[in-house]
Amino acid sequence: MPGPLRQGRALTETLLGAGRSADVYEVGGAWVLCRDRDGWGDAAAEGAVMAYVREHGYPAPRVRPTGSRTELVMERLSGPAPLTALPAGEAARSAGRGGTPSSVPAPRPRPAPA
Repeated sequence: MPGPLRQGRALTETLLGAGRSADVYEVGGAWVLCRDRDGWGDAAAEGAVMAYVREHGYPAPRVRPTGSRTELVMERLSGPAPLTALPAGEAARSAGRGGTPSSVPAPRPRPAPA
């Protein structure tokens, strides 16, 4: 079965993993595509959160816009899984940064849509 399609062409055929609601495909050596299977994802919001915490010193992958609500292209990282590393504080240490979840300030509220 072919991998994900983007604008009519196959990006990859290598499925790296599958989670509760998304599949992760290889997109070149340094990037992965996370595709929401159910179509309910909000890739732009997820990418914005990753960029925000990364700006505040917390280790998170870089993201690239896709123009899709259900696909997110992000930097491929190696290391412990977040659910394992977060409680132990390993994620920040392994990235050589001092950021912890509690050190990231809450984002400013956005105005409600009209």
